[in-house]
Amino acid sequence: MKWSLSEFLLLLEIRSQCWCFVDLGMDAGFNIPHNDTIMFYGLIEGEATITGIPGGAITLKPGDIAMIPGGDAHAIRTHHQSKVEVFDFLCTNEYIDTPPSFRIGTAQLGARLLCSRMKVRWPAGQRPEALPPLLRIAAANAIVSVDVLERLAIERAGGGKDPR
Repeated sequence: MKWSLSEFLLLLEIRSQCWCFVDLGMDAGFNIPHNDTIMFYGLIEGEATITGIPGGAITLKPGDIAMIPGGDAHAIRTHHQSKVEVFDFLCTNEYIDTPPSFRIGTAQLGARLLCSRMKVRWPAGQRPEALPPLLRIAAANAIVSVDVLERLAIERAGGGKDPR
């Protein structure tokens, strides 16, 4: 079945949101096993590389956004030799509206990310094959500001009271 973009977005249902901030040391990283969610990453500061996705590794700079809509297993590191561990918090089915902060690694800060796991109900029950394994938006082209997302996540506890 084929839909226009607006029809597709109207049929898309996102639930089970889970947000958090992750501070990665210069010696650290985390991995996410294959899953049935959309993973979202917004780089706040530093530099981080996403590996393990089809198409090869990508490096995120401050303000960049990456989404992995297909549930592909992947890792995020600050250095290509950084040790990684499964980040259990983003692998659970909890609903978290107030984003907690996590520190991974012991070395000085290498990157700060806003991360999210979103459960999705795809139109027709499956992810469209034409959807790429990675959606990336460079800071210069973003219509969403990672800085604003960070500020609102802290001020509004993930979408609670409107500060106006």
